[in-house]
Amino acid sequence: MNLILLLALFFSVPRTFLQEGRNGWKTVQTFSGTGIETTDDFTISSSKWRMVWSAKAVYVEAGIFFSGFVTCNDCGATSKGFANVTSEGSGQSVFRTKGSHYIEVNSVNCQWKLEIQVPNK
Repeated sequence: MNLILLLALFFSVPRTFLQEGRNGWKTVQTFSGTGIETTDDFTISSSKWRMVWSAKAVYVEAGIFFSGFVTCNDCGATSKGFANVTSEGSGQSVFRTKGSHYIEVNSVNCQWKLEIQVPNK
């Protein structure tokens, strides 16, 4: 009986909670799109954060291009690249800048997704 209750509790917990708790990060902002785009500004109050990105081909038979830069508005408008790929993929980059940021994405034949994550406390 206890095992059944434990399993019921486990499967009732949202999957994102389990994933975030396991890896120590939580998603605070998500951006997605195709083509060239500049995101809205977002603010980071943590001294350490990361971006998890993925890029997938829109037309499988054609190649892709995906690159992105994060710009910190409060840091003298410095930019840092986080991806520059010509095939489908995913990755992550850690940043150590607080304040207001935005992201510039350049892509061809690519559907992309960006997750801004901060450490769980």
